[in-house]
Amino acid sequence: NMAEIKTEHQIKFLTVRDLAKDWRIPVRSVYRFAQLGKIPGAIRFGKHWRFRRDIIEAWIEEKTKKHRFLGDAEKT
Repeated sequence: NMAEIKTEHQIKFLTVRDLAKDWRIPVRSVYRFAQLGKIPGAIRFGKHWRFRRDIIEAWIEEKTKKHRFLGDAEKT
């Protein structure tokens, strides 16, 4: 029975509204970015989009590191 299967790492999903609120951008922008394939971890269930939290967090961390690195390089 699939309902009885438990995993150590439960995958958590965010909604379009979650991302819009966290990123302080319009909901419509999240939909557009998802449709264009610009948000990693995006999964579409019919007309509903969901985003894997772990992938989003890793993506943001990577983008933040690159930005900090480039910013530091410009100061030298």
